[in-house]
Amino acid sequence: MFGWRVHPISGSRRFHAGTDLGAPMGTPVLAAYAGKVAIADWMGGYGQSIVLQHNETQETLYAHLSEILVQPGQVIEQGTVIGRVGSTGNSTGPHLHFEVRQLTESGWMAMNSGAQLEYGLAQLIKALQVAQAPPQTAPQTTPQTTPQTTPQTTPQTAPQTIQPDS
Repeated sequence: MFGWRVHPISGSRRFHAGTDLGAPMGTPVLAAYAGKVAIADWMGGYGQSIVLQHNETQETLYAHLSEILVQPGQVIEQGTVIGRVGSTGNSTGPHLHFEVRQLTESGWMAMNSGAQLEYGLAQLIKALQVAQAPPQTAPQTTPQTTPQTTPQTTPQTAPQTIQPDS
């Protein structure tokens, strides 16, 4: 979760600048946007990490990776597998730490990526639903004939009244 929290290892109150996405060890990590690999290396508490620069003022960070599959300077398309989920650096279990960073007058600042993630996930779910929708079947246009039968009468009985026990 982005924001202030109690750090799970140190126990101190710290600002968490990204969004943690739990996933099984080795799950492929895809580039959120097209860009150029600025860093693909160990980054202290982030462990094995990748920083993709998308333009002069925006970059994304992918941290705690078990494996890095790209090199600095490499140009990456959106959706390219760039690494694998891990638990390196200051991590308590396998997950992807994801940050969106914006260049400001004060330097690179982490932005709350929650809204972007929610939008991206909604778009992914929508695309999957469209891809998995069953093909539409055309309605039958041939007339259906029903066999003609002679109506049968069945004896009707009057409803019985149930009396409560006294």
